[in-house]
Amino acid sequence: SIYNTNYLYDIAVGNDNSVYVTGETPDLNSMFFTAKYDASGNYQWNQFYSYSLASGDNVARKVVIDKDGNIIVAGVSTFETTSGPPNNPWKDYRNCYSLIKYAPDGTELWNTILSIRDLFSGPYYIASMVTDKIGYIYSAGSKQTTLYISGGSGSLGKPYYQFLTTKINTNGDVDW
Repeated sequence: SIYNTNYLYDIAVGNDNSVYVTGETPDLNSMFFTAKYDASGNYQWNQFYSYSLASGDNVARKVVIDKDGNIIVAGVSTFETTSGPPNNPWKDYRNCYSLIKYAPDGTELWNTILSIRDLFSGPYYIASMVTDKIGYIYSAGSKQTTLYISGGSGSLGKPYYQFLTTKINTNGDVDW
């Protein structure tokens, strides 16, 4: 362990049997954490990532290796916003789906943010991520959204979940 508190959520093995782990480091203002170990278990490098607008959690949930040995990490970044439902006594938070691609040596190649555009949105839950033989990245999961109904003594929020499926090309652009 490099820091006092680390949470690892996923692991992947490259074609050369290198091992990649990813998660979060709450000790560092909740940043994505990704590390590489060689086939013998020797530490090689680590990287941290935080979405620049994030004022809350940055949690990496998935890691995959593409056909070229690049490392793709996906997770959720949370930030505070002033928009929110009427009579909401709590802070309103928005969530972004963050995706980062690293070269085999740990150099960041690009990062992409998919922001939820609808109002009163909750977190993304990334259940799975894969790459194809061309290098496209596919992920599946869901996002939580809260439907607010006004009336009586204020607003009543009821959470519901929507499917979320994405396709990202090799340059980090969203295809769908």
